[in-house]
Amino acid sequence: MIGTKKSGFTLIELLVVIAIIAILAAILFPVFAQVREKARSISCLSNVKQLGLAITQYEQDYDETCPNGVNPYGGGQGWAGQIYTYVKSTGAYKCPDDAATGHTSSYAYNSNVTKPSPTAPTGFATAMSIAQYNSPSRTVLLAEVANGAGYDVSTELTDTAPFFGGSAAGVGLGGAWDPSGYNSNTGIDGGTATSLKWATGYLRNSLTGTAQKDFTNASGRHQNGSNFLMADNHAKFFRPSAVAAGYVPSDANSCGSPYTAAGTGCSDSTIAATFSTL
Repeated sequence: MIGTKKSGFTLIELLVVIAIIAILAAILFPVFAQVREKARSISCLSNVKQLGLAITQYEQDYDETCPNGVNPYGGGQGWAGQIYTYVKSTGAYKCPDDAATGHTSSYAYNSNVTKPSPTAPTGFATAMSIAQYNSPSRTVLLAEVANGAGYDVSTELTDTAPFFGGSAAGVGLGGAWDPSGYNSNTGIDGGTATSLKWATGYLRNSLTGTAQKDFTNASGRHQNGSNFLMADNHAKFFRPSAVAAGYVPSDANSCGSPYTAAGTGCSDSTIAATFSTL
């Protein structure tokens, strides 16, 4: 009786197939990672838009005045609790890429929007009205941060609470107390790995040296950039090089200097957004 010949894969054929699969995996895995990160960035942007809608409702109820936070000296810390009744979801404050736990906020308020209380150190700070912005579509209202902890955004803290409220604020420079809020850098440049940090990447005018440790990295949280809410309450993704950080300049046409953001009238077309309200 003649036996039948059995066929199968040779060792070389199996190795070739395995090599092809490994090459395809090496090509596709980074693509899958980018797609997943893009989805997280879009989800984060959606959260920022939702917070923008809540701020719009707040402004309508308070004579077109922005949230002011609860720090009597100004700064905007504690803004998240002020708009929570309009958001009604702690999840809206959380970027999917932010590893911080608890009902915290992945976003910080622009401190330039707020002003000290006339009765500081008591009382509440005041804030700008919509009509006071020189160019609300170019003025930053919220920017991304990481490692916020120690408070609950659903609770509006008072001006007598420790640290004057939890949700963060700042002007995008880095350095001592920037950003500030619960779990801040305790007044020193270059906080610890778990301290509150900007997740925007190094913005224009950001401080150098140890202050760069007050940022998560140079490029930003989402594929070389991050999400921002503007003062007219529209949300947008920007690369850090397109955003001017710092305090308000004396002239709206200024294009910025150390510690000072570009004015909204700056003629430099590469600056798309600024922390300046002028």
